[in-house]
Amino acid sequence: MEKSDHGLFVLRLGLGLFFLVFGILKFVSHGPMLNMVYPMFYKGMAVSNYIYFLGGVQILLGIMVIIGWKTCLASTILALMQLSTIIVTVPKIIAPFKFAEGMPPNFLFFGAIPILGALIALMLIGPGKMSLDKK
Repeated sequence: MEKSDHGLFVLRLGLGLFFLVFGILKFVSHGPMLNMVYPMFYKGMAVSNYIYFLGGVQILLGIMVIIGWKTCLASTILALMQLSTIIVTVPKIIAPFKFAEGMPPNFLFFGAIPILGALIALMLIGPGKMSLDKK
């Protein structure tokens, strides 16, 4: 096994945990997500069942990325989800040092960009040998 396989495992683990945590967050902190976060960015799409659905999808895809099963499909779907997050938060991303009272600092939204880059890299490189896909 090569170092690159270990590196790909670490990449998958980090990305998978990221989406696993954000998926679980939609269940354990449902109220704030529904009442504050989603309406701010997604307007009328901030529906309770939609947030649960997104959380479930993120949990499932996060696990798939971690174990390296259907990794290209899972990372592609997650990349599209991440791209939608970037699109709706562009005003915050282009003003990373603006701090609105009672809101998270804008630079936190900038973090979506390297996550998208890591997902695209995983799509292009593949999961490595330490995966169920074994490519």
